Amino acid sequence: MLLEEVRAGDRLSGAAARGDVQEVRRLLHRELVHPDALNRFGKTALQGVLIFWRILLEGSSFLGRISIPGTSFPGTPPLRTRPSAPAQVMMFGSSAIALELLKQGANPNIQDASGTTPAHDAARTGFLDTLRVLVEHGADVNAPDGTGALPIHLAVREGHNAVVSFLAAESDLHHRDARGLTPLELARGRGAQDLMDILQGHTVAPL
Repeated sequence: MLLEEVRAGDRLSGAAARGDVQEVRRLLHRELVHPDALNRFGKTALQGVLIFWRILLEGSSFLGRISIPGTSFPGTPPLRTRPSAPAQVMMFGSSAIALELLKQGANPNIQDASGTTPAHDAARTGFLDTLRVLVEHGADVNAPDGTGALPIHLAVREGHNAVVSFLAAESDLHHRDARGLTPLELARGRGAQDLMDILQGHTVAPL
């Protein structure tokens, strides 16, 4: 990649991470930055915000060294000071940013090296509004990641009831991950009766 392209990707990713919708629009419309421009880490703006919060929530060993190009954040805050998921959504305005990027042609099904798509990350973190926007713009919720999991598997694993309810009508509920589990079997293994009720209400016996 040319240095100027990387800088453009950094600026777009930084604006997206800050939740700066106006700056994202300016970069896309006036400076004509491509919505899938890669930043210095090889991620698009759509991937970048969701991946950042996935790493944050999972407690990666890299937490203390995370920074986002174009933001003023020197690194990840200590565990006890991290905002809750709802606060993160408000802070980053992820659904509005996702919508702007997608309207300008960002790829909703882009995968990282582990096969994770933006829909996987939105489902894992419980960002229902962002997930809705992704699906409305062509995100494939039946594309498995490298572990064979669909986004709904991740939502079940994390206990995001509203996300599971939304995805249940969109997903192949007979799909098995690498461990051989369907979303319903995964919920049963967790003893999550509320999730089981949601999934059983959508599951139809295969032909």
